[in-house]
Amino acid sequence: MTYGIRVKNNSGQLLISDETTTFYYYGPAEVTDATNSYDYGGVSVYIFRTYTDKPIIPFLRPRDSNLCAITRIYRGYANLWEIEVAVGGIDSYPPEVLIFTTDRKSTRLNSSHT
Repeated sequence: MTYGIRVKNNSGQLLISDETTTFYYYGPAEVTDATNSYDYGGVSVYIFRTYTDKPIIPFLRPRDSNLCAITRIYRGYANLWEIEVAVGGIDSYPPEVLIFTTDRKSTRLNSSHT
């Protein structure tokens, strides 16, 4: 029996497979900034940060029914990663951003996350 996953885009290009590097749960990113805009019905933009020298894959866990999307991922200095997330609605809650990285030993656990 074979285990694994293969994810392809609409063009048939392989994006993720069991032959690629394994990513491990690293922990939640921390909210560092928030801005609100009343233009176009209102959007909240949140900046999350995490620190690791390894590549990351962020996943969103919404906390309410408002739509949310990652709009930018930026790798800065000193192992800083910034993830920009746009959320529909001025009064919306920021989603939780869960970080996965390639180094199992670098796992950063947060006591408030289960």
